[in-house]
Parts: sequence; C-alpha cells; structure tokens
Amino acid sequence: IAAPIIARIDVDASGRVWFAAIANPGLFMGVNSNRAFVEVDVPDAGKGWAVKVLPNGDIWYGTDSGLFLRRNGIWRKFSTKNGLADDLVWAITPGKSGELWFAYRGPFGLTRAIPDGDSYKFTTLTQADGLPSNQVYFSKFDTRGRMWVGTDRGVAVSDGEHWVPYRRGEGLAWDD
Repeated sequence: IAAPIIARIDVDASGRVWFAAIANPGLFMGVNSNRAFVEVDVPDAGKGWAVKVLPNGDIWYGTDSGLFLRRNGIWRKFSTKNGLADDLVWAITPGKSGELWFAYRGPFGLTRAIPDGDSYKFTTLTQADGLPSNQVYFSKFDTRGRMWVGTDRGVAVSDGEHWVPYRRGEGLAWDD
C-alpha cells in the first residue's frame, strides 16, 4: 500500500503538527512530541487537501467532500449548500480581520468567509471581480495587509479594492 501524499502541514500553538493527506482518512495529528502521528476522525470527510490551525485553536480542514471546522472539539461541515463555490477546498488562508479565504482545486475563484454569529457568510470573488483567473492555487497576506494570489495566469495583489496582475512580462518565470 502506497503512503498517502501530504498536501498541507500546519503547526498549532502548542507545537503539535497537523497534516492533510490525499487519502481517506486524510487528517493526522502529532502525538508524543510529534514522534508519531494518529488519524483524526472527521465525520463525513473525504480525502484531505488543506489544514489550517488558527491561534484560537480552531482547526479548518479542506477535503474533497467539503470544508470542516473543529471548534471546542466539535466538527462542523460547510459545503456548496452553505455558500462555498465548490466542495473541494485545497487552500485556506486566515485574513487580517478574522475572515478566512478558501481556494479550490477547480476554477471556482476565491471565497471569503466572514464570521456571522455562530456561522459564516460566504462570498466568492472571480474574474468578474478582477482576479486574473478563476483558478486560484493559493492566497497569502503580506506585512502591509495586501492579499497575493497565485493563479494559472500569474499572480495578483489586491489593496482591498483593485487587483494588480503580474505575469511573465513583469518578470515571473512563467504564468502558471
């Protein structure tokens, strides 16, 4: 049996390592000072693609069957039924104001999740909103609070109002 492919790794505040594996089950956590790893039971989860542990202890887990949040030891599932653009979430980025951003394996744009009471309000950005492509591979915030996204058509940076694209003509090795 082949070992699962590790898609993402994160580390919580205590130093425990978490990783998402393209397998089912696909979420693992370190035990015994990360000398061993155990499967984490996430009900109704498919193959793992992304994991992000927030400073408050929340764990976000992206799978091919939806997005899962563990808060206070309880898992909650989000999917297209809740407002995600697709169920296969493969990148999770915490925002500068408590929001979260999600990218997908397919060309579905970038979804922003804003806390709304005990739930979240989801809004998806696409090329119509200025992204260079709907295929977003990752997003990260720089020290100035600007969001950078990597797409199949180069990278782009947003100041919160406008997206500025960068491609091969601006010095990138390639667009994808």
